Amino acid sequence: MKIFIFIFFLVPITLFGQILEKGFAFKRGRQKSVSIPFKMVNNLIIIPMFINGSDTMRFILDTGVESVLITELTQRDSLNLLYVRKINIRGLGLGEEIEAYQSYGNNFEFSDIVGKNIDMLILKQDIFFLSSKLGMEVHGLIGYDIFKSFIVEIDYDKQLLTLHNPAKVKRKKLKGVAFPLSIENTKPYLHASITQDDSSQIAVKLIIDTGASHSISLDKTDSSLIKIPLQTIESYLGKGLSGDIKGKIGRILALKLANFQLKDIAASYPDEIYTKNVAGVGHRNGNLGADVLKRFHVIFDYQSKQLLLRPSQQFKKPFNYNMSGLDIGTPLPGLPLYVIADVSTHSPAHEAGLKQNDQIITIDGTNVSQYTLNDILELFQSKPGKKIKLTVMRNATTVKAIIILKRPI
Repeated sequence: MKIFIFIFFLVPITLFGQILEKGFAFKRGRQKSVSIPFKMVNNLIIIPMFINGSDTMRFILDTGVESVLITELTQRDSLNLLYVRKINIRGLGLGEEIEAYQSYGNNFEFSDIVGKNIDMLILKQDIFFLSSKLGMEVHGLIGYDIFKSFIVEIDYDKQLLTLHNPAKVKRKKLKGVAFPLSIENTKPYLHASITQDDSSQIAVKLIIDTGASHSISLDKTDSSLIKIPLQTIESYLGKGLSGDIKGKIGRILALKLANFQLKDIAASYPDEIYTKNVAGVGHRNGNLGADVLKRFHVIFDYQSKQLLLRPSQQFKKPFNYNMSGLDIGTPLPGLPLYVIADVSTHSPAHEAGLKQNDQIITIDGTNVSQYTLNDILELFQSKPGKKIKLTVMRNATTVKAIIILKRPI
């Protein structure tokens, strides 16, 4: 891994006493907008960019992060860093603080966009394993630096990201129902209402989180009105900066955003012990994830403090959860090598005899080389009752299994 780190005393980045230009902007200042195709894996937006003249690096566009966060570097990556100090950081999860490097003065470039003197954090150890989980090389997360600089338009159907110049765009031409947006500690919040499984309706304040694959997460820590549904499953919900996050998954009857109503939504309820580090922050009740956002054409306008939504082609699709019980990863991101990372107890996969570390060879008779990891994830969320035939390799032995998808909640 070629990472050249030079240690300096931390001072504002200046040249002969002048504060240097800082932030993201169009290469040509008069430009109105630029459209950038993105990859979408497990509802997450992945965009390519270059840092300090590096080779292509890929980042998840995440409204939930403040500074650029590099989570993973490999021996193939070459990245020059200046103005670095070692720090400890923490976030969601049960673990302790983790070590990271804070770097200043970095230059970014992607499409017709440049970023000058950008701050970022580099994790000393890869704790998220994004590349393995997403099936392609992903180096980190980027968020507030982009959203504060542009009006950000996301077309999930076309997988197209459009960045508008706030000083040039005619806001009246931007289509969608406007929602008030509050930006607190760099995070975007909106107000909504939910109907719980006991038919009670409550108002909630939610972080809008493009970096969360799920639909909605609700946190009981700051509200006694939030009730965990009677029917739930215990689940691994994800990983925060401070470790794994576990909890329950159930369903709410509805989520209402102004005149838009989405029904029968799978909702996550993290155990309170895992959210203690953010308890009380923003007086929030949880977050709104990409499984809801992808059902809209979305426009973030931080400058005018508003969010524009209009229904997309996916608006009426059911909110399905992984109905196989399989967690799949790839030890070689970018190659069609898929290995079972975990099998949930009492799930269809468990009943079919599948085991951790089984390597998937064929799906419904088709070699896995014809599938992306995202294809497999979407297949597992398709519809209850669907039969999926798998051939796996286990200890040099071929094993066949049939999974019948079953809605766990």
